[in-house]
Amino acid sequence: MLKVLYSCIREQHDLRLVILAACVCVFGCFTAVNLLVPAREAAGKRRLALMSAAAGVFGVSVWTTHFIAELAFKPGLPVAYDADLTALSLAIAIIVAWLGMVLALQSQRPIMGGCTIGVAVGAMHYVGTAAIRMPAHITWNLVCVITSLSLGIVLAGAAAWVAWRGAAWRHRLLATALFVTAICALHFIGMAAIELTPNPLVTIPDNVVAPEMLAVLVAAATIGIMMLGMSASIVEEKLSWHAKHEAAELRRSKDELARVLRISGVGSVARDLRTGQVKWSAEACRIFGLNEGDIEHTREFFYSLVHPDDRAKVRAEVERSQHGTTPPPFEYRIIRPSGEVRVVYRESDLVLDGSGRPVSRFSVFKDITEAHAAQEREKELQRQLLHSQKLEALGTLAGGVAHDLNNTLVPILALSKLALEDLPSDSQVRSDIETIVRATERARDLVKQILAFSRKQDLVKQEVDLARVTRDALQMLRASVPATIEILDHILEVPRLFGDAGELHQVIVNLVTNAAHAIGGDFGKITVRLWGAAECQASPRTKAGSAVFLSITDTGCGMDERTIERIFEPFFTTKGVGDGTGLGLSVVHGIITRHGGTITVRSKPGEGSEFTLTLPAITKAGEPAQAKAAAAA
Repeated sequence: MLKVLYSCIREQHDLRLVILAACVCVFGCFTAVNLLVPAREAAGKRRLALMSAAAGVFGVSVWTTHFIAELAFKPGLPVAYDADLTALSLAIAIIVAWLGMVLALQSQRPIMGGCTIGVAVGAMHYVGTAAIRMPAHITWNLVCVITSLSLGIVLAGAAAWVAWRGAAWRHRLLATALFVTAICALHFIGMAAIELTPNPLVTIPDNVVAPEMLAVLVAAATIGIMMLGMSASIVEEKLSWHAKHEAAELRRSKDELARVLRISGVGSVARDLRTGQVKWSAEACRIFGLNEGDIEHTREFFYSLVHPDDRAKVRAEVERSQHGTTPPPFEYRIIRPSGEVRVVYRESDLVLDGSGRPVSRFSVFKDITEAHAAQEREKELQRQLLHSQKLEALGTLAGGVAHDLNNTLVPILALSKLALEDLPSDSQVRSDIETIVRATERARDLVKQILAFSRKQDLVKQEVDLARVTRDALQMLRASVPATIEILDHILEVPRLFGDAGELHQVIVNLVTNAAHAIGGDFGKITVRLWGAAECQASPRTKAGSAVFLSITDTGCGMDERTIERIFEPFFTTKGVGDGTGLGLSVVHGIITRHGGTITVRSKPGEGSEFTLTLPAITKAGEPAQAKAAAAA
């Protein structure tokens, strides 16, 4: 068959036109494949436009290839072409090829669609061949006809499958080669199937196209193919470039937006109020401690993430948005699946339809836990600063008043004692003078406390053995506290301190005395513990191994949080009138502060209180920085 085909082409065809037909076929098939490949990834009108352009280029190029080859056919007889069948063959090529491309792309059946395109090539060829008019009888070799159709359909199916597999150039070139082979094989094997028997009695009808006119039509079609192919390719390249550019810009914008949201810590949750669908951003998932697979599209799931104490507030704001009112910005607490509590700041916006009804809600969240904690710390620092300023002002005032009062009390006490010495023991006014002396002495002691509080006394600082000071103070206190109160001590040997032994002794006496007053007439215990940093973790304000700790714990009535906040304020007391001055703990606070230490208080009503003192110790390397600072105070 190959020998017959070669002989037919060489003897009955103009090889120059055959080569031209092959070139037109290659150009048309390559252009059609370049339009068909991007149509796979396109959608909507763009896919339809690409498929239509590909079908038009392919159908016209197949038709042009066929009739250029027909013009190359030289049977030795006058030839003309039926106009209706010639036009019909062009329509068949375009329409059936378009149906094949629809089947390949829309139905995702590339082999079946390619075979349909092969059917379009075969139908166009044999309808076009049937348009030949010459003074001869035409018979067909059935084997060649079946072979041509089979090769055309199979090779076209293979070409469509290759084009479907990928957009790489190797796929496009291979698909083009298969389409060209299918068209050429079908045409020339089909032409080899023609057997002519000259018959002068066969007339050529009037409704025919002369070869010269057909050549003009084919030339116009060739030019049209080239212009259509080039235009389609240019348009597709531009569309493809714009699509890729827009996709790249969109990806870049999304990446930048995600980066900005991640840096700023802002997440978003969009809810469709009609369908209930919810879309969480990656940053929102991070804020709430969720994975994308954990999210449920229900309000109850969202409410389960809200702190129980804040759910009512959040529900109220959500209900407002359901009725078309944009909720104001507000803060509330959330609980992550890990149990961690965070504080979030939320702002929402509603999207309304034409009738003013809300259709979707867009909410943004920002984790403000650290900022909230910073605000609380700032408030605490402001409170401490105000407290310190009050202490300083009161200390200055108290120091001035105490100095003048002390000068006033000196002659009263001295003259009262002299008068007491001059009075006989049986004098009626002696008891009155003794009352004046005792009252003056109590006033003098009060002035001493005020002077100590106002830091007007001169301090003598030296190495102090706090364990010894504590034992001495407890020995004295055991004799003064009621027998119903038991004093327990756990005193360890600790590094020495740099300070004033007398003031530290006063601190212990004041704290134990306050503990005894808290217990009152009930049975109770006061536990005094002293240990060094080697026995427990050091305070955040001290270095490990450089601190001494003293705690005094009682089983008394305890204090609430409001009382704890004010216990170090001067003249603040919970005792009755005449039972206390409110300066004891203020003096303790001033002494510990001057020694570079800290005081922490733990207490609850009915559970007693615990005061823990942290004081800097002298290290082996020499005097610590805290002691130096204390010495300079």
